[in-house]
Order: sequence, then structure tokens, then C-alpha cells
Amino acid sequence: QYLAAIMWITVAYLALRFTFTNHVRYMLSSRHIPYKSFGMAANVLFTLAVLAFVLCLMIPPTVSVWFHTLPFIGYIIGRYLIILALCLEVWSSLPVGTRVFCYVYGFISAALPIIYLSEYAYYEQYQEKSPWPWYVTFVLDYAWFACLALTSKLVPYHTVIRRRFDLDES
Repeated sequence: QYLAAIMWITVAYLALRFTFTNHVRYMLSSRHIPYKSFGMAANVLFTLAVLAFVLCLMIPPTVSVWFHTLPFIGYIIGRYLIILALCLEVWSSLPVGTRVFCYVYGFISAALPIIYLSEYAYYEQYQEKSPWPWYVTFVLDYAWFACLALTSKLVPYHTVIRRRFDLDES
């Protein structure tokens, strides 16, 4: 678990670098960006989720399922909102496949937290697993991971952020 937390540093750095650069893009853009406030709020939420996610790796479910899972839920929701904000900027010109992806990814990102929290609440009340079929959660879990892999192919290309560095040696 501690090795995973150390490895998370790289993922967190890249995610935070993205949210910072994306936030700067929102601030510096001279053109009208649809849903700009939503995108900026998604940046903040995702940043907080990335920072809190290390708790998921440091607190085992045997200590607290709630404090183990809540950071992961924040990450699921925050990451989806970032992707949705990028897509909403150019929604009218998105290919149908990307729109379908946004709907499917959104459904999964909403369903998983509801299932997790419902399962934990049921167990706390009845001290047994709920009647909810485990295989539905299994399929949604792996579908969420598939969405992670597909995101880089389906995020609009014109929202890619480029940064240029200049060296002044005077």
C-alpha cells in the first residue's frame, strides 16, 4: 500500500499539472469558452480529489471502508467533470461517438459511487452483503477503467494544451 502511495506522486503531479495549465487556459483565453465557470469548478474539484486520493492508498478498508473509498469516489466524479467540461466547450461539433462516450462515462461515474455508498450503508445496518448482484458492480468497475483508457482518444483535440518555453540569456 505504501509503494502505491509513492507511485501515486507521479500520477498526482501529472494530474495537477494538467488542472493548473487548464485553469491558466481558461484565464488567458480571449475567446468565449462555453461553460467556463463549470470547467474552472471542475478543475478545483479534481485538484482536491487528486490530493485526497492518497488516503485511499494509505487507509486500508479494514481500518475504514468509508475513508478508504470516499477519496476514490471524489476522483471518479472529479475526473468525469473535467472530461465533461472539455467536451461541453465544443459539444455541437463533437462526433456522435464522443457524445455517446460522455453519456456512458457519466452514467458509470454516477452509478459507481451510488453503488459503493449503498453497499456500505446496507452492510453497516444489516451486517451482511446486500442483495445487489456483485457482477453488476464488477462490470461497471471494469467499464470505468475502460473509459479511462478511451478518454485520451475521445477528448476533443482542439482542447489540447500546448506550452512553449523561451530562454532569455541576456
